[in-house]
Amino acid sequence: MSDWFKGAVKHKHIKSFEYEAFENMKLIGEEGFGSVYSAYSKDIDQTIALKRLHHSIVHDNEDSFREFVREIKIITEVDHNINIIRFFGILKDPTESYYMVLQYANNGDLRNYLQNRSSKLDWPTKIEMAKEILSGIKCLHNANIVHRDLVSSFYIYLTMGNFGT
Repeated sequence: MSDWFKGAVKHKHIKSFEYEAFENMKLIGEEGFGSVYSAYSKDIDQTIALKRLHHSIVHDNEDSFREFVREIKIITEVDHNINIIRFFGILKDPTESYYMVLQYANNGDLRNYLQNRSSKLDWPTKIEMAKEILSGIKCLHNANIVHRDLVSSFYIYLTMGNFGT
């Protein structure tokens, strides 16, 4: 496990949540190195997203764990921007799997949003949406971060997410 990660948790730069502080976990998606769940956080008092890194990756695949930590480093640098998904912290479950605790965007991704509403959007709304997307990209670029995979499915209700590979 990376020294940065251990130090950030130990010195409380990253909040560590107790697994028992979450209830009503529901699988909402699968990714390359993990799963994404929605859950209610008793600590935050709202529904959040939990991005789980599979247990086997933590112990068997150092590169994937490094990528997970890299994603945490990136999101902690830029989550002050309202157009970037909010990072609340991490948790470790009883099986030793790690999770990122993230803002839950229940309105889905930009691709689905546009497919369901594109004919109803007027030009001022479209322009405002573009400005919000560009605000998130500008925040990344100001932090010397390149997203590498900007597709509409990663824009979650006009909030940028998924900084992994």
